[in-house]
Amino acid sequence: MSLFDLGSDLCPEAIALVEKFAVIHAKVEALTKCVPEDHEDLAAEKKQWMNEWTLAMSMMAKCRLDGKIYSLALVLPPAENAMGLEASKVYGHWTEQVQAALLAAKSKCEQEKLAAAAADEKGKEKKVAVVVSQPTNELTQGQRLGLKLRLSQKERGARTSWIVTVVDTRGLN
Repeated sequence: MSLFDLGSDLCPEAIALVEKFAVIHAKVEALTKCVPEDHEDLAAEKKQWMNEWTLAMSMMAKCRLDGKIYSLALVLPPAENAMGLEASKVYGHWTEQVQAALLAAKSKCEQEKLAAAAADEKGKEKKVAVVVSQPTNELTQGQRLGLKLRLSQKERGARTSWIVTVVDTRGLN
């Protein structure tokens, strides 16, 4: 008895399973014959094909597993099996491409987050300088506010000016 010769030996559930497998078989055969070319401009077609291939393969695997209940060997003919293996290789290659693209995008996103965080930190450490004649009062007030301050001197001719720089403006918010 051939796979599609539905003899009287089979129960209705087994016959329905064989018919379902025949529909999936036709879908897989069509997918193996219309694999999109591997070009970046065909990304949407490749994605659609990959989704359809995944669905067809999962449905076929379920049919094969369910077939064991009724002692059915639901298999593809050798020529179609070879075409299916080639399509599976293409699917695997494209899956690797998608994974590599996702990793690259994730890495780029992390780098952008780090750059944004560094820029944010740099923004928080804006220097605000005030020239004072006697720095002790300003230093004491700034320390009470929890500011990071830096004291430096600047010679202006015969006079010395003190510069109090706020290094961290987080306490000002």
